[in-house]
Amino acid sequence: MASVSILAGLTAFILYQVELHGSQSHVCPVVEGMEQMHASVHAFHVEQIAHTLFWSWLAMSLTAGLVGYFFAPFITRSAEEAMENLVKSADAIAHDMRTPLARLSVRAEMAVAKQENLETFAGEVMGETESLISLVNTYLEIARTERNGDEEKKSEVDLTEVVREVADLFGPSAESLGMKFIVDVPADPIAYSCTRGKMIRVVGNLVDNAIKYSALGCTVSVRLARRMGRITLEVSDNGPGIPKEDQKHIFETFYRGKTHSGEGTGLGLALVHAIVSSYGGSISLESKPDAGTTFRVTL
Repeated sequence: MASVSILAGLTAFILYQVELHGSQSHVCPVVEGMEQMHASVHAFHVEQIAHTLFWSWLAMSLTAGLVGYFFAPFITRSAEEAMENLVKSADAIAHDMRTPLARLSVRAEMAVAKQENLETFAGEVMGETESLISLVNTYLEIARTERNGDEEKKSEVDLTEVVREVADLFGPSAESLGMKFIVDVPADPIAYSCTRGKMIRVVGNLVDNAIKYSALGCTVSVRLARRMGRITLEVSDNGPGIPKEDQKHIFETFYRGKTHSGEGTGLGLALVHAIVSSYGGSISLESKPDAGTTFRVTL
């Protein structure tokens, strides 16, 4: 808008000079009769164009000034917040990569000094490398999903089968920790157009978190239902709950609450939020101290 305003102002100034000097000093004196009338009409047109551009320039200048005055603080604040989030993300990535890289460095030094069995070293290198690759891939998946949505080919997926598949995967782990694992899904299929792998990640991350942050003997439940044309997935536990100050940040990339145990990367819930949002759905949570947490996905 500023560049257009400047251009319009310069053009108005030039045409004013043409109208005031050129049309009076050069055009009108050299023509007579009909030609002089045409020159006068031409000068009138030049004057009208100059007036129009001048007032357009003035209006755009005033508008640009008002917009800048009222919205500059918001624009500046948004830019500062974006930069702050970028710095936080970079710090979090560096922090999460530093630990496995440090372990790799120590193991490599021990292997070079022949203080460690090469087969053991190779196995640990593979494990740490897979953790780093998983971290990077998950972060990239979140970024792509937030930017472009789900670009993979979608199909009609039975969400009841997805929930059962995740339950079969995590159920034995929960029961081995003395937890009660409850799965409640309808008998009839619930079809939804999506990418199967992404929905497995949504359910899997929520169930994994419920098990990971619950105490021994707690109950973890997964419920799927269709109500009023909407599909609802609820993953609940009766564990320690999430502090209120952490709840508003829980879906942010790399965020770890004060009660974080040190495990994980802080990317699981951010990925869930990105995937659900890409399908036009929503995710919310209800949590109370020592009363458990419920994550609710609505599609």
